[in-house]
Amino acid sequence: AFPSAQTEKQQLQRLAKICGGGFAEQAAAIDAVDGDFHLSGWLVPPEHCRHQGDIQHFFVNGRMMRDKLLSHAVRQAYEKYLPNERVPTFVLYFELPAEEVDVNVHPAKHEVRFHRQRQVHDFILTRIEQALNQLVATENGQPAMSHQHSYSSHERSSGPSRTPVGARQVRVFWVREKHPGRCCQMPHGPIKAMLARS
Repeated sequence: AFPSAQTEKQQLQRLAKICGGGFAEQAAAIDAVDGDFHLSGWLVPPEHCRHQGDIQHFFVNGRMMRDKLLSHAVRQAYEKYLPNERVPTFVLYFELPAEEVDVNVHPAKHEVRFHRQRQVHDFILTRIEQALNQLVATENGQPAMSHQHSYSSHERSSGPSRTPVGARQVRVFWVREKHPGRCCQMPHGPIKAMLARS
């Protein structure tokens, strides 16, 4: 198993080693909670996204996935911001109760079936959209659009905060800020293993 990456320095080193120094330099961390749904990880601002989809890693409850519903939600969130010939670039972790997802729909377990497909899709879509809005506005020196009707936002958080059960929250901050997470070995090859969290 790979050692845990708890500190900011360890996480940056791991991101740079796996995804390249450019990803570690440009990516911003996202941490969004809505009830039982939790989305975290790193997004690259649209203008810095890659021309090929070689850095598109999505984990569901610690397992690497290539799920069509999740991929569609990410693409839809990026589409109005993304320059031509660039594709979404990200490392994301989605956590939800085990009973909410069926992992036995694909022989290699690379796809899943969510019991609340629409809610999952809309959660991923709206949280990434809000995060990208903050990133684009920050890079352009403009105030981000407010989405206070559904959740609160905090740019460049100084660290993790406690979220009450059932509360809705989106936090976007540069990857250099502290972002807790551990890595463990997974059965999908060394790159996926080093990105996966236990």
